[in-house]
Amino acid sequence: MKTISKKVKAGLSLAGTVAVCLTVIMALSFLEPVDRVQETLIEDSVGMPVSVVTVEARTHAAKVAALGEVMPVWESTVRAQVNGRIEFISETLHTGALVKEGEVLVRLERSAYEAQAADARSRLASAETELLQEELLGQEAQENWARSGMGGQPDSPLTLRTPQFKVAQSAVDAAKTALDYAERQLSWTEIRAPFDGVVISRSVDLGESLFAGDVVGSFYGLDAVEVGIQLDNTEWNLLPQPLIGSEARLREPQQDSEWGASVIRDSQQMNRHSRLRTLFLRVDNPLQQDPPLLPGMFVRTELSGREITGLIRLPESALTKAGKVWFVDADNRLVSIRTEPLFRGDGTVYIEISAGIADKLRVAVSPDSSFVSGLQVRPIEDGKGS
Repeated sequence: MKTISKKVKAGLSLAGTVAVCLTVIMALSFLEPVDRVQETLIEDSVGMPVSVVTVEARTHAAKVAALGEVMPVWESTVRAQVNGRIEFISETLHTGALVKEGEVLVRLERSAYEAQAADARSRLASAETELLQEELLGQEAQENWARSGMGGQPDSPLTLRTPQFKVAQSAVDAAKTALDYAERQLSWTEIRAPFDGVVISRSVDLGESLFAGDVVGSFYGLDAVEVGIQLDNTEWNLLPQPLIGSEARLREPQQDSEWGASVIRDSQQMNRHSRLRTLFLRVDNPLQQDPPLLPGMFVRTELSGREITGLIRLPESALTKAGKVWFVDADNRLVSIRTEPLFRGDGTVYIEISAGIADKLRVAVSPDSSFVSGLQVRPIEDGKGS
């Protein structure tokens, strides 16, 4: 009986221990959800954390930026002006080589043109001789008429050899013109560089025969390049006046390079297809820049515009793809406006603010799809306001 009593007591003790453990587990299971609810309520009462910047309306200088291609001011295709076989090609007549104005690039066989020039000189000498003879004969005719005592003028101008003198003078003039043309044809057998420039392409080889009009090569000039940018009416209205002569900056993002340029003219017309107007900028001595500004490069052109009041500057990330900007009001609730930036620059956007809005505004730096108007938030200052 004693053994049974001990076993009963041990069983009761174990059962009590199990019961206590179950009670504790159940209590914890009931308490944990309550704690979570309390934490959620506390979080909801504070609001979702949102990074903001504090901005205020100020006066900013407008910035107008556009992409454009660098183009040479002078680009020329040189052609042969006479026929002939090529006897000489300059070592500089290769793509990318520098050439000097007047440098002989190609020389043609010239014996035929030298003969024509010599013949023209001979004809001129003969014509001048005949003119001198007519001058002497005319003087003698005048003297003979005076000695005749007949007075007045003879019935025929042939008497004083006036028409003969005019014919001789015309022959001299014609011979001079023929000689000038023959000498120019002779000079055209040497094809020269039209200006200081760079060879774009070569179209001839040694030993070939050229005919008048055949292409020898293409060149662009070294003195200046231009960049044409197309702007809409809004961008034109941001620019100061007078515009011609104002300065601009050209940037090439891949090289992290920039060059100074000046506005030289505008197209004075709208493109009928794009409805844009072209503005032209010029850079002198492009290959002497550091680094060189090469034709064919695409650059970003930046112009300083007029001063505009009532603008706020925001990070580009503050503007959503839908064109919204989210503000946090005095009650820490979200408010949005739909807007179109007046201009952009250096990772920022500039928008106009209506009169009567608070001087300082808190703007959400990185709005997301969960934002809804009136949502309570907990603003965290980003420290990048302006």
